[in-house]
Amino acid sequence: FLAAGVCLCHQGPAADSCFEAVMERLRGLWLPGFPLAMHGIALFHTLLQESDPEVLAHFSNIGADFTMILTKPWLTLFARWLPLRHFVDLLPFLQQEGLIGILAITLVMLLYHRWFLLGCEDLEETLLYLSSLPLKPPPEHFMEMCTAALPTLRSRVALLAPV
Repeated sequence: FLAAGVCLCHQGPAADSCFEAVMERLRGLWLPGFPLAMHGIALFHTLLQESDPEVLAHFSNIGADFTMILTKPWLTLFARWLPLRHFVDLLPFLQQEGLIGILAITLVMLLYHRWFLLGCEDLEETLLYLSSLPLKPPPEHFMEMCTAALPTLRSRVALLAPV
């Protein structure tokens, strides 16, 4: 997904440079054992507890585990959650922000869809809803919302565990 997105944005050496920069920043997502994803999931759990304990409790009540919910969207850099044109817009943000950017995007997306997610009665319905996200437009001013979340996320993550 990353290579396809980069090829849609850049050509030739610029595509290579962008791909290498994102890979360098987020390599831990794809290493054996997915160390960056596992670290990020632990951080996200705490961040969601602070931001919206109701959503966290609902996920727990239906048996939803963040490893199950977040791994696919993170490994595909949100191609599983966003229409292609928005996925392409994320690449510079992810290149710049790394894991903090992933956490910001995830938080904005889940909070934007919170009422629908809270209405899901079980894990299967939740996964089905999340799999339909590429068919739905992201929030208006999505990238601005993600950018606005960065200072708070940076300070919280610095307190929780260095990235």
